[in-house]
Amino acid sequence: MTQQPEIHPPLRRITYLGADLAHFAPAADRAYYTLDPNVRYLWIISRGISWTILLGGMAVSIAITGMARAAITPWLIKGMLVLLPLAVLSIVWPLIAYKHWGLAIREHDMLVRNGVLFKHVASVPFTRIQHVDTHSGPIERSFGLATLIVHTAGSQLGSLTVPGLPQDEAQQLRDYLSKAGHTHANL
Repeated sequence: MTQQPEIHPPLRRITYLGADLAHFAPAADRAYYTLDPNVRYLWIISRGISWTILLGGMAVSIAITGMARAAITPWLIKGMLVLLPLAVLSIVWPLIAYKHWGLAIREHDMLVRNGVLFKHVASVPFTRIQHVDTHSGPIERSFGLATLIVHTAGSQLGSLTVPGLPQDEAQQLRDYLSKAGHTHANL
């Protein structure tokens, strides 16, 4: 019986040509990094699209039922009048929420804070990091932004998301956290 040769797929090596990771160096007293200011506009656009679809659908319903002289038209108008202030608040909310997002890298963990009314601070120890991803949709890319997703082991939600980072910074941070997670897992 002849022995089959082992097949090894070619490895694709990616080298990062950007700046070093010195500004991501761990420090216990490090201040929180803030998100890119353009994320506010991204949030406003995405919420504006959602509310336009919802309220536009209601307006079309009012037009259709109004032509049929149905009794439901006053209820749809009242519904739109109730939803309109909520839509305005929802679209303005990113301007308020932006100030409360932050990311801090410490010696053995990463902190992510957010929340305006209900504050949330999550600590992700490097030993719990499974893998780290970056995501960037078409609108995010047009603003030069990316979302960092840290997948963790044994946590309640399984992953932690940090939106609105500049693309190059998100990639550097992804590489740093992947390396830190691998290094701390082998202690």
